[in-house]
Amino acid sequence: MSNMVPIAVIDSGISLEVMNDMKCNIQRYKIMDNGDGLALVPGGDDANGHGSMCISTIYKECPQVEILSIRIFDSELDTSIRYLEYALECLLYRDVKVINLSLALTQKVDTADLLKICRELEKQGKIIIAAVENGEKSSQPSNYKGVIGVQGELIRDNIWELRLGNLDFIKQSIPFLHTDQHNYYKMFGECNSSAAAMVTGIVAKMLLERPELKKKDIIRELKVMSIKKFNFEKKFSSNRLHPVFRDESIQYDKEKLKQIENILMKFFDKQDGSLFYTYALFSSRIGGREMDYFGLIKKLETEFKFKIADYRTISKYDCVSIYSLYKLLMEELAW
Repeated sequence: MSNMVPIAVIDSGISLEVMNDMKCNIQRYKIMDNGDGLALVPGGDDANGHGSMCISTIYKECPQVEILSIRIFDSELDTSIRYLEYALECLLYRDVKVINLSLALTQKVDTADLLKICRELEKQGKIIIAAVENGEKSSQPSNYKGVIGVQGELIRDNIWELRLGNLDFIKQSIPFLHTDQHNYYKMFGECNSSAAAMVTGIVAKMLLERPELKKKDIIRELKVMSIKKFNFEKKFSSNRLHPVFRDESIQYDKEKLKQIENILMKFFDKQDGSLFYTYALFSSRIGGREMDYFGLIKKLETEFKFKIADYRTISKYDCVSIYSLYKLLMEELAW
């Protein structure tokens, strides 16, 4: 078994704080236009958070990785195809096994050079995993034959293999806490970027256990994991994973529920505690879309005097309601 799997992530970079939080070797670079052309130079701090959260997602799936982070995006996630092509060209001369592209081309541009570079990387045995553009059925470079294209959805199954079309896999993409550019934890998921990062981590774990695997072997292993679907069978409404508001198999202690209710009333600044037994915490009646999940978890840690071993294990579905928080605390505190 090899000790570490070298992975390249072309994105918005990674912050020093996030690097220090991860127990793995991370090198960071950025693409710059120095007047004479593009150059790969040391640096690449993350001004957006997207790259940091993608790397955090990969790390959660497989901590035994060496990350080569190349920043091509600015703080608004804007870039040009020249930067992407140059970053990929640099990887022709780097010892990486997997390339994560949680990105997609959103404008019509000449992509002949991009396709050529991806083919050259494939010939070297480097595995490219790319996200489909959010809201689209197909995009470049995820639809290239030599690239593993991934979409994220809230499906009940872990992963689907698609038999028709340009897309290869649909990965369950439940939001989990991940570190952003400020080393603060935010929910990241329910998007194609997260799904591509998760599949990148899964592939890294395969290579960690069996370094001799080739791309065709990786594809075969992913297919073994997958539920087979045709494109016309992508009925997300009937296959959607819905959050559980209240687990009826649990006998809830009224005093403990009241304790959680009091904490929630203070945290959300609510006078009516009955709201928490009726509405989801992220509903507009309580926390809304900008709810501070990490702040809530930290508040529970303080009040109940415990510590979550890894915040990346906390999902949005753990924070659906007062009842789901009860279940989380029950598991953490062995109630």
